[in-house]
Amino acid sequence: MCLFTDASDAGWSIIVTQVLGFDADVPIQDQQHQMLVCQSGMFTGAQLNWSVIEKEAYPIARACDKLNYLLMRPDGFRMYCDHENLIQVFAPHAEWKTYQRQKLTRWAAIIGGYRYVIEHIKGIDNLWADLMSRWGQDRPAAVTTNRAKVRRGHGWSKKRKATSPQGQHRLRPLDDPEFVWSTIEEISQAQTKFLRSKPARADRRDGLWLVADRIWIPTEATSLIQRILIVAHCGSMGHRGEAALIQHV
Repeated sequence: MCLFTDASDAGWSIIVTQVLGFDADVPIQDQQHQMLVCQSGMFTGAQLNWSVIEKEAYPIARACDKLNYLLMRPDGFRMYCDHENLIQVFAPHAEWKTYQRQKLTRWAAIIGGYRYVIEHIKGIDNLWADLMSRWGQDRPAAVTTNRAKVRRGHGWSKKRKATSPQGQHRLRPLDDPEFVWSTIEEISQAQTKFLRSKPARADRRDGLWLVADRIWIPTEATSLIQRILIVAHCGSMGHRGEAALIQHV
């Protein structure tokens, strides 16, 4: 069982996966994950004033509090985060300094009831958790710059110009005109391409392979899976909850 968490300035995310054939010699991002839970939300009120380490710690504590039916296991679970200082706080048997106590200590008490191994993961390899933590945020406000100009004999005058940040990331991919929606034809092509990995219990209906009355999506078709999950997760308010995501998938 693997727990991935991340937090941005305004949001947090939790992803729980299982790896049936875990290989300790293979990097975690290259393991064959099966997603079990995907949750995300926004910080509100006083939470917005939390420090970076408190925001990063919150989804870990929340997962251990709300998802104990998954994480309370005899062999424990593996926890991955991209905040190295947080690992020192939540590492088993670690000693906390005075400034790390209070809220973090309470959360650590919740986490301390579990068997787990916490490891650092590079931000680029924690892509899904990072993406979920940023969904639903408002777009950055336009940057207003004041330019002062001197005119000989007429004193100072100011010219105000509004400019938008360059290279702005789209937090709602469905609003992007370049977003490619998955189609039945594309799914059929993916099934044909990766036919060797088809489950033995799959049966063919109307030109598509189905498993338990659901369309089979090959695990090798990563781009297709990513776009299907984006459509399932991205609702009218920025993101859907866990139950709605599973229902749509």
